[in-house]
Order: sequence, then C-alpha cells, then structure tokens
Amino acid sequence: MKKIIAFISAFFLMLSITAEAAFTGEEIYSSVEKSFDWLKNNVSPLGNTDSVSADYYVMALSRGGKSFDYNKYSRITQSRDTKSVRDAQRTIMANAVCGGKLNKEFVFDNTLGSYKNDSLDISSALIAAVNGGYSTVEYENEIDKAAALLLGNQLPDGSFGGDVVTTAKSVIALSFCSGKRYSVKGKHEGESYFYDVNNAMLRAVNYLQNNKNEDYGFGNVSNTAYVIMALDCSGIDADNDLGFSDGGKSTFSWLMMQMGDDGRFADAENTATAVCAMVSHMLAMQGREPFFNLRSEDRLKNPSNYTADINRSGEGFKKMSSQEIIEIDFKTDDTESATAATDENDDVLDIKDKELTKENKQEDNNKALTILLVIASIIAVIAVSAGFIIYYVHSHPEIKRRIKRKDRE
Repeated sequence: MKKIIAFISAFFLMLSITAEAAFTGEEIYSSVEKSFDWLKNNVSPLGNTDSVSADYYVMALSRGGKSFDYNKYSRITQSRDTKSVRDAQRTIMANAVCGGKLNKEFVFDNTLGSYKNDSLDISSALIAAVNGGYSTVEYENEIDKAAALLLGNQLPDGSFGGDVVTTAKSVIALSFCSGKRYSVKGKHEGESYFYDVNNAMLRAVNYLQNNKNEDYGFGNVSNTAYVIMALDCSGIDADNDLGFSDGGKSTFSWLMMQMGDDGRFADAENTATAVCAMVSHMLAMQGREPFFNLRSEDRLKNPSNYTADINRSGEGFKKMSSQEIIEIDFKTDDTESATAATDENDDVLDIKDKELTKENKQEDNNKALTILLVIASIIAVIAVSAGFIIYYVHSHPEIKRRIKRKDRE
C-alpha cells in the first residue's frame, strides 16, 4: 500500500511540475487580457502618449490583434515633441505599429544616423530603423554597416555590453539580419574580420543561459521580458528549452509568477513590457512573425490554436537568408553614422576577432625571433672562425716567421 501511495504522490507531483513550466496558450491569453485591462484603466494611452508604458501597451495591443483607435494614436505620435533619441525611437515604433509613417529624415536622424559605438545604441537604432516604415532595401547598406559594427562589439563571453538587457536587445536587432555573413575591413591597412550573424546570436543566447538566476529569472520583470523576446526571435522556447527550463520552473514561468491577481507587474512600465513578452511568446507558439516586426499583419489568431509545448529550440538559427558574404569597408565610409561610430574610438575595430589578431601577432613574433636567431648564428660562426685562425697562427711558429719575413720585405 505504501508503494502505491508513493507512486500516486510522485505521479501528481510530476504533473504539477510540468504544468508550472509549460503554460498553455489559453492560460497566457487569460493573463494577457488581465494585463490589458489593468493598463487600459491605469495608463490611458490616448491621453498619455509620452510614456513608455503607453507606447509599449499599444505595441502589444497591435501585435496581439486587439482593436484600438490606432489612427488617432498615430496622429498623436506624429505631432509629439521628443526629448531624446530613445524617445524618438519609441515614437517611431509606436507609430509603426499603428500603420503610420513619420518624416523620413526624422526616422533616419534618430536611428541609422544617430548611433555611436555602443551596443545598446546600435541595437536600439536597428530595431527602430527596420520598423520605420520605409523600404529596408533603401537603407540596406546602412543596416548592414550598423549590424557589422554591432557584431564587432560582441565580447568573448558572447555578451554585448556585458549585461543581459543589451545582449537581449542586440539579439533582437541581429535577428533582422539572420543568415547574413559579413567581411569587414578595418580603419587600418591589412585589417579584415569575418562575422556570421547566426553564430553571434547563438553565442549571445549562450551568455543569457549562463547568466540566469537559480529561479530561471533575470533579476527583474523588464530584464526577463527582454530575454523572452530575444529567445522568441532566435527560435528558442523560454518555457520548454532545457537551457531555460528544468521541467519545474522556466524563464517564462518566472515572468508569469510576477503578475498580480489584477494583471499588474509592479508598475505600469513593467506591466507594459511584460505584456509585450507574453504576446511575443504567444506569437512564437503560433509560428508567427516575431513581436518586433511591428508592421507585420501576421497577428495572433484564436487562442484555441495555441500549442502547449512547442519546444522550438534553435529553429531561428537555421534561417539562412543568403550564403553570399557581404563586404563592409569602414575605411572609405563617409556617412554621418559611421563617422560618428569611428570617431568615438579610433581603435573601434581593434577588438574584433581577437583570436585572429592574436595569431597574427604570434606569427610576427615568430618571424622576428627567427631573424634574430639567424643573425646570432652568423655572428657566432664568424667569431668561432676568427678564434680558430688566431689560435692556429699562434700555435705554429713557422707561420709567424713567414708573416714577419713578408712584412720586412
């Protein structure tokens, strides 16, 4: 009897653990609706459009397929006075999700024309630029240059900027260039670096995996929400992948557990960011376009279509948009954005591809050592020969006499 009771207890314990880790679409949808209701009552987006929470709330509404007066919100954002580049980028994305278009110069000046050599700057600019409402073909060269500069900032541990949020945003930005490979020429003659976008994304995801907490969260709601959205862009399931779940808890379940009964996550900004992550995860569960493809018409469908366990680990890294290697030359670049980037640090490309640089230095050191050894060997041979001649002359008196006689003559 004890064995039977133990077996039944273990069985139900296993069920409870599985249920905690893998949320169904219906469960997530119900939570999203609660958060939407709380934001609607506490943010009032049409009357508070300057806030982060309002913009992200509207983004989540649109990508979640919800009805809203998007035309009015677009008109409001078009007349908004922005206080910083970050505010402008958020305005661009909020307007994009409403289907509007802002002034072309305004979009460029605050995205591809604004960044310096900082991973957070570059990734934020890329995300906003891709959603700016103009053909990416028109800006393709500038987008590739920004992506190549961002790739060069990746640290040996796989992170960007050495922190979770910058790394997550960089993964989201690079997902727009998934499958591309870059050959980058540096500012100095002879510099050349090679980057593969998918490989860089994989290294960044490994960094995120290695820096999760024991509870599988990332310290706070905002950090964890961005990680979930980055994983969705990479084709990795934040609720089932073994790198972000142990079957009993997961990165996604950590976020879900932070929600109050009324749908709130700490405050309005955290709630808006969290609902973006939840909508992002639902889009991924249905195999739809990632959350930050803000102009996509590929929106959420009926929640009954959701799958409980999708386990899409690594699918995103299989996307190869092109096998062609894209040449990037920063030495001849005269655009405002690249000038700002290279002026920020004369050695901006010196940290790129450290293994290759190390090999080149080692090769130069080996050549120098070889030359020194050859010179030392020649000097040694000359010294030994001279010593031998002197010894031979002094050890044979008749040779000395001949030399003296020849000198007298």
